[in-house]
Amino acid sequence: MKTMAWAGLVLGSVLLSACETQPELGCMTARGGFAAKYTLKPGQQVEGACTELKGEVIGVQTYHPAKETSEGVKPDTRITTLAIRTETLGMLEGQDPDHAVTSLGGLSSEPDADSTCHATDLSTAEQHIAASEEQPQLDLAYSWKHVGIVSKPEIPGTQLWADLSYTAGGCTAEYSVRAVWPVLWCFQTDEEGNPVLGDDGAPVADDSLCGPGSGMNPDFPVHCDPDVGLCVLDSDPPTLR
Repeated sequence: MKTMAWAGLVLGSVLLSACETQPELGCMTARGGFAAKYTLKPGQQVEGACTELKGEVIGVQTYHPAKETSEGVKPDTRITTLAIRTETLGMLEGQDPDHAVTSLGGLSSEPDADSTCHATDLSTAEQHIAASEEQPQLDLAYSWKHVGIVSKPEIPGTQLWADLSYTAGGCTAEYSVRAVWPVLWCFQTDEEGNPVLGDDGAPVADDSLCGPGSGMNPDFPVHCDPDVGLCVLDSDPPTLR
């Protein structure tokens, strides 16, 4: 899955990972995939494909960009960059080389008084792909704003929230986003790994797959989202039981 396989995003970058035992945390995220829940903001006069976003896996990383020094290329530890890549755009990588599938922006070096790290000026990630025999014309864009990452010992970069402008099918809609690490899939499956379907023909969401022993932090209030089959937060970050 391309969303999860981009550790080499920037040559010479130093990736940062969260440490649960560290008493004082700077600004960082858990490395890898987050389960993101998208909620359409009310009051919008818009219809179409842009209003149908429910949630997905997003890849999130922080790193120090490389810089030239008298000793060669070194990470610039004065600067932290946040990178966000959605699963949807990650699967399209290479089809539109003129546009980036990853959003990049600056991340504060230290959390504020509310133990929040803020990302600013994230670039838009987009893909514009001409119609072919395999697929219709595709125009997608993700613009992230007001990204907040929780940085405290009990939530060490493993919860985040944001606003998202999403463009698809010729329209743009605004969403609230909350996301949690790690990614856990939670639709029921049978002994052969096939999805179990309910009476309505839809996959069966199983909250127990988000519970003890699943790999999710037991202090995080989560449930299995029936729209996307991912374990997602019950409420906006920061949130604990």
